[in-house]
Amino acid sequence: MGERVTISYRGATYELGRGKRCYGIWTAGESRSEPVERWPETPDGWAAAWTRFTAMEAPGTIAPVGQQQVPNQTGPAGTGPGSFAGSGDTLAFGRETQAFGQRAQGRMALRTASSAFAAALLGIGVIFGLVGLFPHYQVGASLASQAAVLIPHVAYLAVWTVAGLLIALRTGVVARAGALLALGTSAVTFGLFWTDLGYGFSAADAGLWISLVGWLACTAGAVVAFRSTSTALASGVLGRSVEGGRRVLGGLGARGIARAALLIAAGLGVALTFFPNWDSYLLHSSTTGQSVSAAQGFAFANTAPGWVQAGDVVIMVLFVLVVAAAALWRPLAAGAMLLAGAVVPMGAQAISAMVAAAEPTPPTAFGYSATQAQQLGLTITNGLTPAFWACCLFVVILLVSCAWMFIVPQDRLETVSALETVSAPGQASDPASQADLADQSVAAGAPEAGPREAGAEQSDDTWIERKLTADSLDDRA
Repeated sequence: MGERVTISYRGATYELGRGKRCYGIWTAGESRSEPVERWPETPDGWAAAWTRFTAMEAPGTIAPVGQQQVPNQTGPAGTGPGSFAGSGDTLAFGRETQAFGQRAQGRMALRTASSAFAAALLGIGVIFGLVGLFPHYQVGASLASQAAVLIPHVAYLAVWTVAGLLIALRTGVVARAGALLALGTSAVTFGLFWTDLGYGFSAADAGLWISLVGWLACTAGAVVAFRSTSTALASGVLGRSVEGGRRVLGGLGARGIARAALLIAAGLGVALTFFPNWDSYLLHSSTTGQSVSAAQGFAFANTAPGWVQAGDVVIMVLFVLVVAAAALWRPLAAGAMLLAGAVVPMGAQAISAMVAAAEPTPPTAFGYSATQAQQLGLTITNGLTPAFWACCLFVVILLVSCAWMFIVPQDRLETVSALETVSAPGQASDPASQADLADQSVAAGAPEAGPREAGAEQSDDTWIERKLTADSLDDRA
């Protein structure tokens, strides 16, 4: 005897109802042994199932079905128990469903407009950033004329450009990825621009102010994009409750907590190695035969203005916070986008230091005039300190972790969402898309799930099965 199914709503092609401890969609007129798609038997699962069903069927074709139990059958739908309700109910339900659909379409149109606005802000910000490369930035020199300082700014603009393109696609998963990518970069570059302004307004030329306007526009675009998908993203926010009141950390498992701790430790490593000297110099006089070593770049050097020192602290505090958020974010791929947005600016800072070390250092940097340097036979050899290489190592760890977060098998439980989908063969399952569907369903006023049929099991087997599945996937990862 086949699995007993209760069909609640029927359309022209598909049927929506409840199977064994799940909500599902079946193809009308075919065997109901396995649903085309299924969702967990939870309120969120019903919301996702309803939204998916109304997207697959035209609103006017959907009608409620009497709450009788329908056994597994191979004959056409409607020939057995659970046929359509009366014509009056059908018409009323059709009008109600059409109203639901109109509200959902209005909400989607608002999200589409928000995404377009966010992409436009990012585009404007990138344009301002490109323009800011050419006027004098600080002390009469432009960014374009200094390779060491040009590289980081080009990296920021490249990330914001990619984020803007992702948001412009205006699809839920891709737009969220672009928003998180842009937010990570904006958070870290806030401190970097702070340090540039810390040298005083008198040292800030037009290029700095134009670039700062570009940063503001890009950050505003990232925030708008993030807020436009904030409801769907709620399943990934830190500390959100999941099954039975369990918190995110409780749902990670031992391996998940260890992975998050590794990422946070690497972020702290970057922060701690960012403050010491990065640049080392060896000054040798051929006239006297003496050599002197020196180091520069200490964040709290007495020669650095207080605002610059404060900016360096802000950079590292924000960087560690973003890394921690990315480590705990679910799904992992979304955390990877946030992490990538933060790591790219720090990696660009390391590349900038390498480029600067490859360039000759003028004697005036150490208080020697050209004449004095010639008399002493002074040569200056540039190098990089162990603290710099340690920082690079931590950055590489974060980059590798970021790539791993994209390719690791996605634990359904770690998505912190009850909107998981087990698709039919050949169909992809996208938890983030289901989150979007659920949000649209709530906005559209999806009907509540009907009560369990008489005699149905009232057990927690569903949660046990999901936890075992999650633990299995976590062990494989």
